[in-house]
Amino acid sequence: MIGIRKGRVWVAFLCVLALSTAIAIEHGFSLWLVAIWGLVLTSELAVLRKLPKVFLLADSIWISFIVLVTGSGVSPFHVLYLLSVASHSIVWGRNLGFIFSFLYAGLFWVSTHYVTLENLWLIPASINTGSEILQLVGLLSAMILIAALSSYLGKAIKKTIEELESATEKAKAFLDKLPDPIVTVDCNGQITSMNLPAISIFGDLTGSPLSQIYKGESSLYYDNRHFQPLKKILSSTSGEAQGVAIIFQDVTELISVKKSILTHDETLRLLADTSEPSGDFNEFFGETPVIKKVFSLVTKVAGTDSTVLITGESGTGKELIARSIHRLSPRASAPFVPVNCGAIPEQLLEAEFFGSKKGSYTGATADRIGFFEQAQGGTIFLDEIGELPLSMQVKLLRAIQEKRIRPVGAAAEIDVDIRIVAATNKNLKQEVSKETFREDLFYRLNVISIPLPPLRERKEDLPVLISGLVKRLCKGREVPKIAPSTIELLSQYDYPGNVRELENLLERAIVLGGDAILPEHFPDLKPTKRETQVIVDETIQFPFDLDAYLSGIERRYIEAALSESQGMKKRAAELLKLNFRSFRYRVQKYQIAE
Repeated sequence: MIGIRKGRVWVAFLCVLALSTAIAIEHGFSLWLVAIWGLVLTSELAVLRKLPKVFLLADSIWISFIVLVTGSGVSPFHVLYLLSVASHSIVWGRNLGFIFSFLYAGLFWVSTHYVTLENLWLIPASINTGSEILQLVGLLSAMILIAALSSYLGKAIKKTIEELESATEKAKAFLDKLPDPIVTVDCNGQITSMNLPAISIFGDLTGSPLSQIYKGESSLYYDNRHFQPLKKILSSTSGEAQGVAIIFQDVTELISVKKSILTHDETLRLLADTSEPSGDFNEFFGETPVIKKVFSLVTKVAGTDSTVLITGESGTGKELIARSIHRLSPRASAPFVPVNCGAIPEQLLEAEFFGSKKGSYTGATADRIGFFEQAQGGTIFLDEIGELPLSMQVKLLRAIQEKRIRPVGAAAEIDVDIRIVAATNKNLKQEVSKETFREDLFYRLNVISIPLPPLRERKEDLPVLISGLVKRLCKGREVPKIAPSTIELLSQYDYPGNVRELENLLERAIVLGGDAILPEHFPDLKPTKRETQVIVDETIQFPFDLDAYLSGIERRYIEAALSESQGMKKRAAELLKLNFRSFRYRVQKYQIAE
């Protein structure tokens, strides 16, 4: 509306200047020139104040005044009425155009037939009819026709503008969703637009020279990131160049990978550490309530990012549970990096965990990616976490808390997005009391605890466990039959090495046996005997406090059972073959810390 209004006013002004020499103006050029300038100034004021509806009142007053001072009925500026009606109809619609058509017709009739200007005073004019009425009807008809045509044109213009705006918004939304920064530049090298990734990286530089961020290099290094510019010339429909679109492709990760594969042994180590067996619980067999409880807990925990501490004796399947947590989590597509904390020399721990830079120590001939960076986006499994020295525990605690690491020899820290799963065969509470394990690290790791029972405590699972292990060990070969006597023999053994020991026994039996696995395939397997041993010290001197001696023995056995069961009182009572009430009584009697 503002643009149409200003254009119309200035056209009127130019028309007045062009016709001034050809029009006989009775009251002088200056008077109607004032009227034109009034129309112009009113327009500019309305624009500044952003009041477009003020135009309507201004038009009706000033146009009528212009017609009056330029000859009334013989004025050539009746066309201003037509222009005004046309602009109103385009912007506001047909109905308002019709209303102002009649309004302008009335003002024209009054100004030309009832009022005249004499010596700069308004006086009544004589009323003439006839041809004047025809003139009025013609003007009114023209305005109504122009109102109808202009409203149709206005609708078409609005529809086209809305379609262009919609297309522009869709294009901008599409560009904003792209991961790479995109910048468009005109032929003068000025930035015309930037998508959201570009603004987040470089800041909003729209209208600024492109040289502020890019000077034509083959690559761009900005904010510790590498970008590869891809250019596309923007052309009009006629083929004329209008600018250039530049896509800054982030190749930081690609360059990092390229550096990593330069060292052959590093590549092999990375591949080895991230390899995973298939399946979820396929390698962890069992149907007892305690194992089903473990499966249920793993399923609940897997969907979160909470830190998990898996406890249990060696060979109970802690790594299998850790892998299952990873495969069931949203991080399943990212790396799973197992780390044996007890197998790394103390002087190499920090470099192995956090990586190192070339030249940071003797033998560091290239940048080395640590376990934490290898697990980026995925899961790191810290096996035998209780074997870490205290010096490394401090650094590990900070890395877990801050989710930031600093490679050895690096100047800046690196953000890591990983999930921590730890495992140990030690009682970490006891290690904390011995001051061999940091208490704050223990509580940081022990967010969710998953205790794994030893095989001797779930012998009901032996049949399904043996069957599952035999099928897996055969690896596509014909599966031998398992004699019932074999199951009975294997059930009489306590398996200090737990599932790992059972697996080794079965593998040897499969190799040495034939179509069936029989008891004779286990010649060295002896049933575990549980005998009560009474130790008598022949050096005892009397008198002797037997109650105190027996109480001390009883207390030590209760404490040992609690340690073996990792604090689970019910299980400790079962180990001592006591009912739970009697066990609780003895714990309270000897004031044993629970």
